[in-house]
Amino acid sequence: MAVNFYAAAGAGARHMGGSASIVRLAGANWARFAPSEQLNHRSGVPANILIPDPVDTRALALLAKAGAAFTVLCPDSEPLTDPVAQLQAVAKADPGISVVMPFVKYQFKEPVLGMMPALQAVCHWSTGYDNSDGAYIKNKGLAYTYAPGPLTNAMAELTTGLILDSHFRITDSIAQERETGIPLEYIASYPTDISSQQTFAQFLFGLFLSRVLRLQDMYDFVRGGRFVGCGVGSERTIFHDQLAMDKEAGIERTVGVLVPEETRGISSMFTGILAPIDANPFGLKDLEVSPNIGEHDYIIRLPFARRINNAQNVLDPNTVTIRHGFEQNVFSGPSLTALTLSLVGFGRIGSAVAVRAQALGMNIVAYDPYLPQEARAGYAGVRFVDDKESLLRWADFLVMIPKLTDETRGWLGERELAMLKPNAAIINTSRGPVVDEGAVMAHLNSRPLARYMADVLVDEANDTDKGLARLPNARITGHTGSAAGSRDGIEGPAVRLRMQTLAIEQNILPIVRGEQPTHPIQ
Repeated sequence: MAVNFYAAAGAGARHMGGSASIVRLAGANWARFAPSEQLNHRSGVPANILIPDPVDTRALALLAKAGAAFTVLCPDSEPLTDPVAQLQAVAKADPGISVVMPFVKYQFKEPVLGMMPALQAVCHWSTGYDNSDGAYIKNKGLAYTYAPGPLTNAMAELTTGLILDSHFRITDSIAQERETGIPLEYIASYPTDISSQQTFAQFLFGLFLSRVLRLQDMYDFVRGGRFVGCGVGSERTIFHDQLAMDKEAGIERTVGVLVPEETRGISSMFTGILAPIDANPFGLKDLEVSPNIGEHDYIIRLPFARRINNAQNVLDPNTVTIRHGFEQNVFSGPSLTALTLSLVGFGRIGSAVAVRAQALGMNIVAYDPYLPQEARAGYAGVRFVDDKESLLRWADFLVMIPKLTDETRGWLGERELAMLKPNAAIINTSRGPVVDEGAVMAHLNSRPLARYMADVLVDEANDTDKGLARLPNARITGHTGSAAGSRDGIEGPAVRLRMQTLAIEQNILPIVRGEQPTHPIQ
């Protein structure tokens, strides 16, 4: 059936012009775009792109404008019920597929890729690519790319938020208030000594991130039996990525921190935490601490509210309302200053987490056997180690953020867990299989002071009502790292749009034109 092409099925779909055929095949909707003048590869093979996951219409428009044909397998966001069989059916029905553009949900291994005789490239629009068969792709001489960069700050903020929540137990008090309906008692008194003020400023940053990241909502989604699954329906504003997008657009922003007069010392420390983070790499040109801020694009209102779950400690432009009072008993634990953060993996995201942890006054130890010595010299204050034991025994917080490879699968197992301090927190924002979940569960059951904070699980489709998600000292956010929105009017997760745009403009279209992609997987 010939119809006008819409990038998404159902109400609210965007019209993109051209023609398409939509057919029902193996339980999936196809939305097929075939331009009248189709872009061909220099070898004469038409640019025929298979997109298995929902992709933003604005990204699809880039392909349409270039004259590429493409098939969106799930335009209505309904997941595949039998992915391997359905993808094989697609490949059989359309043997001319030359490029696959996957995200992270579906497996593109030999049983699927082997049924695409015209295939020339597998181009992920994600940072991770463990769901495709790298060895098969390389052996066949296919182009193989990914989309690093746009996700860095979103993931670094989520990881930092989980670190702070594991330490100060911020969302525990929010959950208690939600469950009981009894508001916590608040008092308008603030610490006066420098050490306590530093701790309080660290706590404020954690509370700030917990609200922006919607941590308690994410925990509730998962514990309620709904693993969000790569962030569908969990969009949020990412502070540093919004600043980055502004800068890319040539827009200079000013940021103010709105505080009560009596807390200037604490809020100056809070600003001191933010400033070095934003100075690397974006910079805040005019970061001002004031009890009465006027001309600023973004206002960070510190969360001095009667009740935490009503605190508006997000980026609220043009807001100068001050609310007083704070419950000191909400936060617990010693200062983060001088505690040790051990990082497994020190790529783009790992190094961005290190910047934030250094701003909080933490010691940083990193393990990354693939990071060259000359690259390590560029990270002042980071101690690199080449043995697991030192990394683990020193850790107050162990952050797992490596790529999932054969070497990193099951990296954290029973032997490694035994080396950790009894109260060490483990944060996993990499992939579920980098830890042995059975060993982690036994570890948490035997060490009640230990914490496990993760955005990922091994079996994300079936582990919401059992296992780690149900342990009292574990918190799971539901693979929402890339579900980062913006305040610029863009609908949907803006970070994902940037990932998709990068994959198309810097990888797919150059490959089709016979040029080298910007981000090949080594």
